[in-house]
Amino acid sequence: MLTNNHVIENSTKISATVLATGRTYPAKVVGYDVTGDIAEIQLQGASGLHTVPIGDSSQVKAGASVVALGNAEGQSQIVSAAGSITR
Repeated sequence: MLTNNHVIENSTKISATVLATGRTYPAKVVGYDVTGDIAEIQLQGASGLHTVPIGDSSQVKAGASVVALGNAEGQSQIVSAAGSITR
């Protein structure tokens, strides 16, 4: 699962809740990049989850529409924000 590095940095214990099912799983950090603010975690004991395809960034052009999803300020709800590629 991908998340932001700032979400997991300095954590001693990580868990993730699948909103569709309400189930919470312990997770371990697979890797992270502080500069890119990205981290990969692995949910322990989870199965049957659907994957989201990751696009090809070499095909993205300035002006393309994008949507970001996140749990803004830990409000326990997924919030979307529309935008566009600027460079």
